[in-house]
Amino acid sequence: MLNLIYMKKILLLLIISSFVFSCAPKVVEKKVEKKPEVSATKVVEKFLEALKQQQYDKAFDCIYIVNSDREGYVSRLKSLSAQNGYRLVDYQILATQLFKESAIVVAELKTSHIDKDTNQTVTKTTRNRYDLAVIDGKWKVTKDSCIKDCQ
Repeated sequence: MLNLIYMKKILLLLIISSFVFSCAPKVVEKKVEKKPEVSATKVVEKFLEALKQQQYDKAFDCIYIVNSDREGYVSRLKSLSAQNGYRLVDYQILATQLFKESAIVVAELKTSHIDKDTNQTVTKTTRNRYDLAVIDGKWKVTKDSCIKDCQ
């Protein structure tokens, strides 16, 4: 009888201790990621400079795109440039906002293209937003969108 009471106490103690340990905070080793060597701003500058120089393969190195490869991206931009004479004339970085592993860079772009109706070169200035993320330890442009004078 004494053994049975003793065993019940041990069993109860085991159940309580397993419950306490399962609810205790877990110690997780935090993986320390190395910060990218090149800043988000510099990546956007490199990207825009490559577009300005029509070096689309270098521009591809600055982006992360899931549904295209280098050849497809370069081919598409060359085609766009050939069809409407689209060209990045100049750019200026206006602002950068950094988060933990993402960033936003805003730039003013001066572009030109050939108007289909008049066959004249049209120049316009727009403001674009570039979203970046740290991918494989490097900043990459993941999205761009026009935010001002987009027509």
